[in-house]
Formats: sequence, C-alpha cells, structure tokens
Amino acid sequence: RPPDVDFDHPRIFDSDTILGLECTPRSITICGAGVVGCEYASMFRNLDAKVNLVNSRDQLLSFLDDEIIDALSYHLRDRGVIIRQNEMYDRIEGQDDHVVAHLKSGKQLKTDILLMAIGRTGNTDRLCLDKVGLEPDSRGQLKVNEHFQTDVPHIYAVGDVIGFPS
Repeated sequence: RPPDVDFDHPRIFDSDTILGLECTPRSITICGAGVVGCEYASMFRNLDAKVNLVNSRDQLLSFLDDEIIDALSYHLRDRGVIIRQNEMYDRIEGQDDHVVAHLKSGKQLKTDILLMAIGRTGNTDRLCLDKVGLEPDSRGQLKVNEHFQTDVPHIYAVGDVIGFPS
C-alpha cells in the first residue's frame, strides 16, 4: 500500500477492502493495471460502472505474449474501459462524495471511488525464511528457476510470492 494514500477514507480502497463494498459505484478509477487492476476493471465495467484504468507502463501485462496483450486491451476498450497508458498518480484527494486522482501528466480523474491496485507483494514477512536459507527481495518475493525451485533445492514457490503469474 502506498504510504501517501489515505486508505482510511471511505471512498479509497485496496484490493482487499474493495471486497467489502456495499453498492456498485457509477464510476471508478483503478490505479495499477497489473493482473489485479485488469480483473477489477473488467468486473466493474461489467457492472456498468465507468472505469478509468491507470497504467504506468505503455501496455498492459507486459510479461504476456503480444497477442494476449492486444486481445485483452481490445476487450477492455471494446467494453468501454478507458485505459490510460504511461500515467502515474501524483496524489489522491478524497472528498465526501467523490475521489480525485491527480495524475503526474496534470490530468485529474474524478470518480465515485478509487481502487489502488499497485504494490501487491508476497506474504513472506512472518515466515522466517532466513531460517531455511531463503532471502526474499524488497517486495517479499522469492527467486525461482524455470521449475519454480528456489535457491534451496527442496523448496519450491509459486503465486504472488514469485511475482509474475505462475
């Protein structure tokens, strides 16, 4: 969770707190266009919400094959998702009845709610991995080979703990 975002504000959510949303918003800004951000963009658009998907990169899910990226981008745009490539938030301003995402480009996105879908890390901080000879990186992720084997030969890892979808 970015420390400069007020997650105590009732209109600002992360990928866990959004699950407690009690009504469907008319509009949503999603900061972060990774797997989680794209999933929520598709879901909220299918619920007829206007969706702004803010992506800091020049394409969605760049670890996928180009054909898949193109198909996903086409599908989201065709459904009405506004994908804002090469954009980053500068600050988030929560109001009583809306949220404004101020982008570094100077654009301002005013929507009912905001979902911050960046910064997902592996949940390794309390596993005492150092006791078995493993050292997670700064995002809590473990390095694996093509067989999902860690630096400790008898320990394998998959999922969020290794980064890209496994």
